[in-house]
Amino acid sequence: AAVVEEEDDDEEGWKSVAPADGTGAEPTVEAFEKGVEITQELVIKKVNEILSNRGKRTSSIAEQLSLLDQVCQKIEELRLGVGIHVKAILSAITVLFDYEARHPAFMPIPRFHGAIEQTKKLFEILENNPTDLEIVEEVTDETESIT
Repeated sequence: AAVVEEEDDDEEGWKSVAPADGTGAEPTVEAFEKGVEITQELVIKKVNEILSNRGKRTSSIAEQLSLLDQVCQKIEELRLGVGIHVKAILSAITVLFDYEARHPAFMPIPRFHGAIEQTKKLFEILENNPTDLEIVEEVTDETESIT
């Protein structure tokens, strides 16, 4: 857990820490370096990079969610395409449900609310872009077309 603040008055040196469930302070990582041209290809590469770190001991779910949120913001800001936006949102939903494995009894409430919000956003995009998306049963990463 991350140290939030340190109490100097306390004789025993106790420290306040952020909750271990990832609901504390947001990570300060950046999805894209400043000055880099953000293209569809770069966004797809970044989403795949974030997803490739899922489940690793050194990976932080809070950091992955922060990165995916930044990616989604850039996709919206630069209007990079509905397909890419859907893929990024589905990736965020997938990462949100990674908490299930660490807390078998329940998903932390803030993460559950995040999953609901991402799902609402996904359905809004699907509803507003019926001709821009084709949904099929069998698609692999190799045959996926999101541009």
